[in-house]
Amino acid sequence: MAKLYFIAATDPDDVTRNLDMFVVANDPAQAHQLWQADDFAEGCFAGPVVPDAPPLGQGDAMQIFDVSNVDPTKVGIVGWHTELKCVAHVPA
Repeated sequence: MAKLYFIAATDPDDVTRNLDMFVVANDPAQAHQLWQADDFAEGCFAGPVVPDAPPLGQGDAMQIFDVSNVDPTKVGIVGWHTELKCVAHVPA
């Protein structure tokens, strides 16, 4: 079943270039493939997709969050790493 993922990434060669994107996919690997197929990705974060959050201090890793469990009836700020779970990452 498809889920909504949020891909959080900054171009490692240009920190002012935001590469964030929402993607509907069956799993984090497919979300990454769809992100890579978009023209603006330009070969950044080619892979592999690694399950779970990146280790602390990893640096410029792309993070893939499963946002499908966010309650749309709850008004307020969605907490990073509390309500949103980083389910995978791609090292820079």
